[in-house]
Amino acid sequence: MFVLKNILRCHQKISCEKSPTLHSVIPYKQTLINWSCVTDEDNLLTSPVKRYIGKELEDYWVVDDVHYIATMLHPNLKSFNYTPHKKYHAEALLRSEFDKYRQLEQQRSSVINNNNNINNNLNHNRRTQVQQRNKTQLSTSLDGIFDLPTSADELHDDNDSKTEFDRYIQDKIKIGKDMNLLTYWSNNKLVYPTLTIIAQRVLCIPATNTSVERLFSASGNTITSLRTRLQISKVNQLLFIRESLSTSRELFPPMIEQSRKRANSSTCKTDMKTTKTSKGEDDDITALQYSLDDRNFDDDYDDKENDGCNDE
Repeated sequence: MFVLKNILRCHQKISCEKSPTLHSVIPYKQTLINWSCVTDEDNLLTSPVKRYIGKELEDYWVVDDVHYIATMLHPNLKSFNYTPHKKYHAEALLRSEFDKYRQLEQQRSSVINNNNNINNNLNHNRRTQVQQRNKTQLSTSLDGIFDLPTSADELHDDNDSKTEFDRYIQDKIKIGKDMNLLTYWSNNKLVYPTLTIIAQRVLCIPATNTSVERLFSASGNTITSLRTRLQISKVNQLLFIRESLSTSRELFPPMIEQSRKRANSSTCKTDMKTTKTSKGEDDDITALQYSLDDRNFDDDYDDKENDGCNDE
């Protein structure tokens, strides 16, 4: 059935371990609910099944605030096209999280800001005096009909009126479908420093417990009835190596290839030695067989026996 196949596909996608998937929970859930709606093409068998699936998805697939924040942190999903009535709720959650981090940053840099404020006040007083002097000079000429030129500091103040959060919400840039979301935030950490910290903390949360279940299964395979005296630290190290093996192969492919070549070369040498040994044994057996089949060998052996008997 179409809906059941897509449920399986969605579960496989959000269970991925190589990239963040928490942001896709809300869109996938709403998509499955939309596909579960009964249409004119459904018959008496599929209609009850689709109604049941749609109701169960709505009731049992619980969505928390962290899912809304994660969805807002994706440039292609922050518009909430599938659930537009929940967009403002998601924006409010992300703004609240953003304000919390901003307050923490302001508290940490309070001493530095106080020193900067003193310097800024001195510069502001100097600019005010210069502007007043310029106004006095322009008022005595026909150039008084024009506004004063905007200084660089005033332009900087206008840009600062928009917060980092507002600039991200108004940003229209989209990313590629196959691009890792953490890569996007790593590339824009200077543009959105606070949001990048939030993204790194939120997007690392797995969307499902599939990876945890796999880890428990791997630990069960590691600790067996014949291997019960392993220390906890040793088990953790074995599980870490198992989980990070694929990543290590991607990060250090030359080292892996060299180890493989060494293993293959040692295997080839062992095989060659075994082949030579077996070949030598085969040659000895063949020579012995030829000797046994040789009539002269039998005659000589019989003559020796007869000589021995005659001597007796």
